Amino acid sequence: MKADAVSSTLSSQHPWPGLAAYDEASTDYFHGREREADALLQRILLAPLTVLYGRSGLGKSSLLMAGLFPRLREHAMLPVYLRLDFSAQAMGGPLQQAERLLDQAIADAGLEAPPRAADESLWHWLHRRDFELWSADNRLWTPVLVFDQFEELFSRTGGDDARIGAVFDALADLAENRIPHELADRREGRDQLDLSTQRYRMLLSFREDFLPDVRVWERKVPSLLRNDMRLVAMTRAQAVEAVQRAGAQVLADGVAPKLVDFVGGLGGSAPGRKGTGGARREAQATGPVTIEPALLSLCGAQLTQRLAPGRKIDAKLIAEAGEDMLQDFSRRALAG
Repeated sequence: MKADAVSSTLSSQHPWPGLAAYDEASTDYFHGREREADALLQRILLAPLTVLYGRSGLGKSSLLMAGLFPRLREHAMLPVYLRLDFSAQAMGGPLQQAERLLDQAIADAGLEAPPRAADESLWHWLHRRDFELWSADNRLWTPVLVFDQFEELFSRTGGDDARIGAVFDALADLAENRIPHELADRREGRDQLDLSTQRYRMLLSFREDFLPDVRVWERKVPSLLRNDMRLVAMTRAQAVEAVQRAGAQVLADGVAPKLVDFVGGLGGSAPGRKGTGGARREAQATGPVTIEPALLSLCGAQLTQRLAPGRKIDAKLIAEAGEDMLQDFSRRALAG
């Protein structure tokens, strides 16, 4: 239920996490996505449900944890990171897992919350009239339930339509502010609920190739894709800025653009480079230059590992390392 993140292991001498995601503790090294983080924040402030999607490798988890989460806290919004286990072997259903992670996030933030009964559902608790989260400085906070890598609902359930449907039904009740079926006929305790407001926000993040699977559920969740954002690859300018700011202590003067163009030749589109992706990059050659953030971080991490004491990443080191960096990384990863 946790992301493959890097915690606080990054430093000025090792500012890139490789293929791991940036987390909130490493936000000082996460650059180049400020515009996207601001746009995502505005969507969350405006609507109860936000959807983020994009191709694999574009850094959706990093954008959420290192880009969005600090911004949410500035607005007294509590990010609750939810990568749920949708397998049959999971300890508790998805909403029960979300309850536990919400409890932990509230405790970690030192917020005061009303107690929840052992058998009380997440929907019921969030809609109680007394549901409020207060900080020690008397500030009211709003929880934001962030369901990351939500495509695993489809990929980890073995195509079990009943299980998938049950999860979407529960999320639909939360997103659309509907009374769940099991509570609709109960009048007892109705006066304890506030059905007119939503004192929480939700965000679903998933891989773009699962968009058709998600779209099937628009009938049950009409607001599902009304407030969506598609994440695209970095522009060259974004990538150069990200590299320069994160790697200020390990990069030689003027080498950031060279590193970005080298990475563009491997996995994005860059002038004069074919790299290892041949046909796709040849087709992109006449279009905008774009950079794969995952490859940018991986190459940066590989280069810092090759640095001799007192040396900085320069054009010579990039040329020496070349595309062997990816092969060396693959060999070491497979060796384990």
